Amino acid sequence: MYETNTHLELSDWIASQHFSVFGTLKFTDGFEISEFTAEPILKRYFCMLDRAYYGNAATNVGMRHQRLVFKHLGSSGQNLHYHFLAKPYTDPQLFSHLARKQWASMGSWTMSEQNTQIGPVLSNQAASKYVLHEYRSLGPDCLLLAASNLTPPSRDPLKFRNLAQLRRLLKLQQREDDQLSMAWQAMPCPV
Repeated sequence: MYETNTHLELSDWIASQHFSVFGTLKFTDGFEISEFTAEPILKRYFCMLDRAYYGNAATNVGMRHQRLVFKHLGSSGQNLHYHFLAKPYTDPQLFSHLARKQWASMGSWTMSEQNTQIGPVLSNQAASKYVLHEYRSLGPDCLLLAASNLTPPSRDPLKFRNLAQLRRLLKLQQREDDQLSMAWQAMPCPV
């Protein structure tokens, strides 16, 4: 068990950061997937999301959305999933929509867009308490530093709103729509 004072201080600090998006990232089978398989998927997910918004600047100059990522094991202690809080430099609704699409496209281990819960934060206090509710059992290991980023952007994020960014975001938006269209076309036609 970890100290209550540390837990409360961390919760207050997270709430004071004013994150605007909360997300739950689940796997098709959270009981079967290992951390060694899940964490690379998670890191690649956030990298791809950053690249959709910032292109090569995500790696060249470190442009990333500010975020904290938390590991949870559920009430059973074995159902691996993650929660995150993010501060996108765009509309939280749009970011949430595209983030759900990106998670759904990460492979067979990740849940579909319809089963992925990502949306605007309604209460920073409630969100900070929720992401830390397993802190008492996992301690500092619940914070996944490898996928988190709190570094302020080195450049103005609004300067990346250009035609190239629009193309990348539209491509992400269209990804699942194309998959649905192909599945619909492959269905046999009733006679």
